[in-house]
Amino acid sequence: MIVGNQKSIVTVKVTVKMNRRHSIVEIKLLVDKSKDSSIGLSYDERLLLLEDAHLLSQSFTMTHFFVHWEMFKLAFSYMQWNEIIGEVPRLVFAMPGSLLGKAPKVNVGSTKMRIFEEKKD
Repeated sequence: MIVGNQKSIVTVKVTVKMNRRHSIVEIKLLVDKSKDSSIGLSYDERLLLLEDAHLLSQSFTMTHFFVHWEMFKLAFSYMQWNEIIGEVPRLVFAMPGSLLGKAPKVNVGSTKMRIFEEKKD
């Protein structure tokens, strides 16, 4: 039996859990779309999808690393040396940054921004 304030706590926990699941699904859809060769996307369009996935992934340790891995693979497949080199330290820092809560919350994850830079509006 839920009484008083317990109901709102349960609702908040369920909502947070649902939002986290929704984010993971959305990240996977963005990554999958970036890899879909049948839709004829350019390198820049594929990277933009991965940048969107990155923005959603930063609070999920393994997913954050996975998105950087996908960025690295994309850059390698197009021989984008600046991005290849830039993703190496990001692969190293992605997991500890997420675990420690040090990953900047508004960073696209590519070499368009410095590793610890936060995007300003």
